[in-house]
Amino acid sequence: MKTNNKLSAMAVAIGMSLSSGAQAGWWSDVTDWVETAAEDTVEWIDDTIIDPIEDTASDVGDYLEYIEVVEATMSSTGYRNSGGLSYSEPSANAAATGTLNVATYNIHGFPEVLNGISNVQAQIVGAEIEGWAFDIIGIQEDWVVDEALRTNVTTNTYPYRMDHYSGTLLSYGDGLATWSKYPFDKNVSERSKWSQCNGELIEFIKGEINSPDCATEKGFSFTEIHVASDMIVHFYNLHANTGKDESNNRSDLTDISNWMSSYSYGYPVIVVGDFNMNWNGQAGLLQEFIDNTGLRFTCQDSGDCGGKIDLIAYRGNDQFNFTTLSETNHDDGGISDHSPRSALLQWTNSGAEAGTLKTSLSFSLRSAHGKYFVSEGNGGKTVNANRSGIGSWETLNLNAVTEVQKCIVDGAEVNITTNDGYFWSAQSNGNLDSDRTNLGSWEQFTLINHSDKSGCLQQGDSISLLGAHHKYVVAEKDGKANANRSAVGGWEKMTVVLH
Repeated sequence: MKTNNKLSAMAVAIGMSLSSGAQAGWWSDVTDWVETAAEDTVEWIDDTIIDPIEDTASDVGDYLEYIEVVEATMSSTGYRNSGGLSYSEPSANAAATGTLNVATYNIHGFPEVLNGISNVQAQIVGAEIEGWAFDIIGIQEDWVVDEALRTNVTTNTYPYRMDHYSGTLLSYGDGLATWSKYPFDKNVSERSKWSQCNGELIEFIKGEINSPDCATEKGFSFTEIHVASDMIVHFYNLHANTGKDESNNRSDLTDISNWMSSYSYGYPVIVVGDFNMNWNGQAGLLQEFIDNTGLRFTCQDSGDCGGKIDLIAYRGNDQFNFTTLSETNHDDGGISDHSPRSALLQWTNSGAEAGTLKTSLSFSLRSAHGKYFVSEGNGGKTVNANRSGIGSWETLNLNAVTEVQKCIVDGAEVNITTNDGYFWSAQSNGNLDSDRTNLGSWEQFTLINHSDKSGCLQQGDSISLLGAHHKYVVAEKDGKANANRSAVGGWEKMTVVLH
């Protein structure tokens, strides 16, 4: 080092000016001491000042490389368009019962420079989400791959999507995205950052921590999803802090609990996300969360909580009660370090027995000959009555055309649709087809309930269907179905099988 050379030269100069024969040995000891002190001083400067500066410069270089990656993914405002549809309020009320298939998926969407997934992998993930066709999905770590993620996603499957928030120049954003089959108003969608965090970006780059939570806007998003005109579900998507720090964990759960108390009182609630907590290690905290919010985790219903940190929770309200029918772990081919997880929730609607509702039921019809009615091709062709069992083509939807009190009763105007969206149609020539995609007068029937003239349609009721041309639907002995009978006899009666 230059400092070492200067100090050595100084020592020699002093020695030359003061030395004599009598003092030569003494001065040699002084010179040695000065040189040793100089070396020690230079070493201290090198270790204490120079090395940290050089290390910091390297860290800053890595940080700037990261910033370049993040900056390239951002719009000027920090938002990307969701690519979804504008909000459109549903017109029909909820049926007496139904299901919601909800999912949570941490996609590991870090920049590749920080060992995240590539744009190609993000496109594969998007295609998989499209194929799974969940009703609602909460996505976490959608930080820098949002555009690629949406490449293979259609508005047919996920027409409503919460705008992606990518943060600022010096932060990740929150990485949260909500996609839904059902509409929501983005103007009442909110994001909230956790009040506490753990870990800075520079610590992550240096390998001192496993997640730079404080360099993100980690927290939760809130979306008011309109499943039906009278069924509004408050949907929360969260990504908790990392590190199993009890103080941060409790703070995160307190933050979202307080929000629910203020905004979600009286509403059905669904919460999904990467909790970074599990029942093996943080059962006490999760139980506190349950006690404070009234939620129940789907894994409690399936008996499969254990060490899982990707969790789904729910609660109903006075009108809608929820239960878990099933839970599924999905295989993404190992792209993410988290497995996507979904839950099939069933609701029951007490309002269906105490209000004016547009009612819809899933059902099948068994003929007087013991055969089931079938829409050939699941729609698009004719209707027959020749099947021995119930499959998808024999499963139909019975829908009230006009407002009805409480439920479908005798005399109700109804239509019948397949799962592919085709309407049954009574033709003027007496044929019964299932090939219409629009509802007109020929696609409407009057339901006659022979079993109960005043009560709700129930399992096993005997009914007839009167078409638009004042002809009844009939199941012929040879298995054909027509709409050409002027009166009701045995063959014009059918038995209801509700699903």
